[in-house]
Amino acid sequence: MEQGDLIKCWSTDQYNQIGIVLEHDKELKKVKIHFQSSGEVKDLYSRDVQLLKRCRANLIKIKEKLDKP
Repeated sequence: MEQGDLIKCWSTDQYNQIGIVLEHDKELKKVKIHFQSSGEVKDLYSRDVQLLKRCRANLIKIKEKLDKP
């Protein structure tokens, strides 16, 4: 997951909240998320987050890395 990716997550008491990744700290395994429904910004653990769709810019980066010899 990288900045701009669309995710589905478990937050407090609700499942399947949709949000956008603002920051992802891989060492601490934390993700800062902006929720679409409420406009809140929260920090969650990576285990509570599921990737729904990658940002187009992130897809291009991944394809470039894979295409290099």
